[in-house]
Amino acid sequence: MNIKTLFHSHKAKGFTFADQAILSGTSFLITIILTRLLGLSQVGIYTLIWILVLFAQSLHQAGIISPMLVFGARNMSDNKRVEYFSALFGVHFVFIALIALGTGLFMHFYLQWYPETHLHWIRIKLPLLIILVLNNDFFRKRLYMKEQHYKAALVDGLSYAGLIAALLIGGGRKQLSLDLVFSFMLMAQLCASVLFLILSPLRLVSKEALYKVLQQHWDYSLWLLLAAVFQWFAGNVLLLVAGRYLSMELLGALRIMQNLMGVLNVVLLSFESYIPVSASRIFSHAGHSAMFTYLKGTLKKAVMLFAAPLLFFYFFPEFIIRISYGAVHVDYAYLLKAYSLLYIFIILGMILRIGLRVIEKTRAVFFSYLLTASVSAAIAKPLVVHLADLGVIVGLLVAQVVMLAYYAFLLYQESKGQKLEEA
Repeated sequence: MNIKTLFHSHKAKGFTFADQAILSGTSFLITIILTRLLGLSQVGIYTLIWILVLFAQSLHQAGIISPMLVFGARNMSDNKRVEYFSALFGVHFVFIALIALGTGLFMHFYLQWYPETHLHWIRIKLPLLIILVLNNDFFRKRLYMKEQHYKAALVDGLSYAGLIAALLIGGGRKQLSLDLVFSFMLMAQLCASVLFLILSPLRLVSKEALYKVLQQHWDYSLWLLLAAVFQWFAGNVLLLVAGRYLSMELLGALRIMQNLMGVLNVVLLSFESYIPVSASRIFSHAGHSAMFTYLKGTLKKAVMLFAAPLLFFYFFPEFIIRISYGAVHVDYAYLLKAYSLLYIFIILGMILRIGLRVIEKTRAVFFSYLLTASVSAAIAKPLVVHLADLGVIVGLLVAQVVMLAYYAFLLYQESKGQKLEEA
């Protein structure tokens, strides 16, 4: 590899990292601002609302983004590539419109059943926000695949800088509320959508091209979509149960600790953006063994990269909480220590899951989430009732261990089978 190629490779990764830093950093700052200006109870309510956005993102990731990272990275002519992405945008737009419609209907009936929540403003704002968030994610990943990472970083940097500025101004004038927070989010996402559309022009395609992409993604994503439902349930059932049996303040405490760990998501999301593409190309050109070797090397790098910050979170939680949220919240330091242990399993699971998706074992991914969702549902109530907020961490840890064991077994079987074929 010559110097120019090496520089280009690291430049792409650098801008991917920068963009994910902007996304994770904005989420991090929003939670800090809400905690300091609105209090833990409002953060708890924000957490329950945002769970629906995360559900929409998980469906979109499974149905549109994950297959796009695999199919879009394969060898094809420039004309075919433009046709693929243009057709995919049509499928994507219908997909997110259906998700937003479902969210709007859910919020309509929920607010009829629980009018005392006083969240009527969310009925329109949440579906619109979901459309914009998912649309921006589509164009962001498309720019990544075109190796125009700097454009994605520029758009996100401009829009999210405006969002943070608006929140700080609103907080400084003592006018900040959750309603206003979501209004600011809508404006920021809308600005980003306009810029992404300008930077990523599309063209009209035939119905045949649309149907071909729809069929391709459906065949690949059926199990991933089902897995996304169970993944969301497995990851959030403990929070939902906590919202039912614990106070909004305790739920807010869980959220702010998740937020601190979210600093590490900058690297994790960067990994999720380029590792599947690289692994898919290696698998396409060199086969299973080369792909497994690549993933093992990536896992070693991830362990070395995350070791220092995880140790820092574990041994100095009070210091981190004090400078982030204020001394009033240091009593929740034990949650940060628990989350730092949990993250080890999250990192391992991410690498193993990418391997299964690249070799198109998406049915196996579905069954892993079905298994962990069943385990989480069975243990959620007793853990939350008896261990309160710490029970949420214990439940997440148990679910991760079960999933890791299942992933490792499947990849071992795949590797063993390939060695027998080669012999």
